[in-house]
Amino acid sequence: MLKESQDEEFYSSTDEDSCLFLSSYKLYRASCPFQVTCLVSTKDFLTGDKVEVSQVVGLDASILLFKVEGSYYPHYCFHHYPPNHFVITRLR
Repeated sequence: MLKESQDEEFYSSTDEDSCLFLSSYKLYRASCPFQVTCLVSTKDFLTGDKVEVSQVVGLDASILLFKVEGSYYPHYCFHHYPPNHFVITRLR
């Protein structure tokens, strides 16, 4: 009974249009749309191009597809850099 309620709670809070990333400091969620950088050239993008992911689709436990400009690409073709929220305080 407890396991079922935990599963229901987990799946009710799952956002299908987001992806979890692990940085060197923490685990964070990027919700669509988010920006990624191409690691390999494809027919539509060159290495280093910054593109926007509009949807994340899981094929199985090991493959995620990113929807970019209407087409689906494997997640390993891209890299997501975590946002930098640098705040300066006591600035004179």
